[in-house]
Amino acid sequence: YWCFNLPFVRGNPVRMVLIFTFGAGVMSAIAPNIPLTILFISIAVAIGKSCNLAPDNNMMRSLCTLSAIAPALGGVGTPLGGAPNIVVIAIVATVLGHDITFWEWSALGMPLVFVTLFACFAITALLFPVGKAGKGFSMPEDYLKKKIEALGPVSAHEHAAIWIMVVALALWCSGPQIFSALGLEEEARMMTAPVIAVLMGASAFLVPIRRDRESGRLIFAMNWDQAVRNIGWGIIVLQIGAIAFGQVLLKGGVDKWMAQCIQMLLGDIHGLLVWFALVFITGFFSQIIMSLAVIPLMLPITAGLAGIYGFDPLLACISVGFVSNLTTMFPFSSVPVAAVIAGSEGYAQPKDFIISGFLNTTIVTVITFGLCWLVGPMVL
Repeated sequence: YWCFNLPFVRGNPVRMVLIFTFGAGVMSAIAPNIPLTILFISIAVAIGKSCNLAPDNNMMRSLCTLSAIAPALGGVGTPLGGAPNIVVIAIVATVLGHDITFWEWSALGMPLVFVTLFACFAITALLFPVGKAGKGFSMPEDYLKKKIEALGPVSAHEHAAIWIMVVALALWCSGPQIFSALGLEEEARMMTAPVIAVLMGASAFLVPIRRDRESGRLIFAMNWDQAVRNIGWGIIVLQIGAIAFGQVLLKGGVDKWMAQCIQMLLGDIHGLLVWFALVFITGFFSQIIMSLAVIPLMLPITAGLAGIYGFDPLLACISVGFVSNLTTMFPFSSVPVAAVIAGSEGYAQPKDFIISGFLNTTIVTVITFGLCWLVGPMVL
């Protein structure tokens, strides 16, 4: 709402859609997609109602589709962007013996986010030109200011959450280097993404917020009841199941068998074409089946074919992992799309996701392959 209230943006539908796209996308690099999707579709619906926009208005069609697609694209920015990223890192460590660091992933992921978000904005502007919608778009002058005022000041709990996240990001990006410079080599080796995540999550139980006036006891940023209520246990179980499924495939040799079958079908073709085909197939396969089921199947096959055709197995697996986040076409394979359709109060149309999701998947798979092929060797 603060971004929407900037003089540069206020009342301009094209700039509002641009801010909406990058706001949802960049935030999803460090936050789960589903809560962000729910947040942004609620903002979109509030704007639609305040401006009395019809359900078929191009402005609303843009905002509704972007509420699901932009977080999906932005989710590849860092390992924090979604459950598929964690599964990719775990399976790559198992298959290739390489622990992808937070910096390695983000050095490829964040440039990809900005390029694909701009492409997404261009696709949305082409499909749903808000210039036409702008004629009927009239936002009340004080609407955005009132929305900001209604949120109130930043609370002590929010301050604590922000600073814990800042420290976590600093440790993820440069923790091992800091400890190595201090001569603490053992501690530097411990500064892996999972260890830092657990430590910073646990620190929320130790950060005092205020003292209770009646009992005099300290109130902390987090307590056990809040943790049990808000942790996504179902997502954790899905991650564990996906990783276990991938390990079963590896131990059973299914990945090698399938790689040999694919080699027999493809014959003697250039390795880059095989790599591109794997990225393209994974991108569209994820539209039908949830990404947490696609990743354990496709990553071992990708690593096997990389050994046969001679392309980089690590970069190929990362690129396949990136495009597995592109679940943007159907509600049965994408929880964010389902959340938008359910929470849009009639503004979201399934056909809009099919059209825009198809175009985004096609273009983003090409961009992802190109970035990992051309820029990847300089990062890894």
